[in-house]
Amino acid sequence: MGLFYPLKVGHTDDLSRNIGPNQLTTGRLQINFKRNPPSASSSTTPPIETPMSLTARLIKTAIKWTPERLITLVANIALKGIARVSAFNVDLGQRTLHVETTLFGENESIVLHLSQFALHPHGEGYSFILGQAESNRPWLNNLLRHVVGKALPVPHLPQLAPYMGLALELIGPLKGCD
Repeated sequence: MGLFYPLKVGHTDDLSRNIGPNQLTTGRLQINFKRNPPSASSSTTPPIETPMSLTARLIKTAIKWTPERLITLVANIALKGIARVSAFNVDLGQRTLHVETTLFGENESIVLHLSQFALHPHGEGYSFILGQAESNRPWLNNLLRHVVGKALPVPHLPQLAPYMGLALELIGPLKGCD
């Protein structure tokens, strides 16, 4: 569900052209993608596990190979004067995220661990579900309790619409869940 397959690869000289939701452009290379249409017989046969697209595999590999130190360095530059990130680890395969940060002016770090998160398609939009979350701060645990296990609608932002299929492929529904 939500997988994309390349249909046409070609070169383009017009790099300022608007890119559609099913296109990927890198330099002069343009790749057009099309959503895999559901077959009429898919409701009677069990779903066949389709391979992940090349783009999704590259992104997962880049996330896996990016050193934690580089991520924390970039995060600390972006959050200067707000917070200092001391640890950041994400595993899309296991659906886990671990962050340790210290807010500006605070002495104690906040530790946050999220797991079993997924993006689910529904109708014309998407919802995000967080399976488990815990923190070392009681106030944050109370806040997380209100969102864990609930389908949170993802706002439709036109600038992100072209990437939602890829996001669904990376953190789509967990196996065995509908």
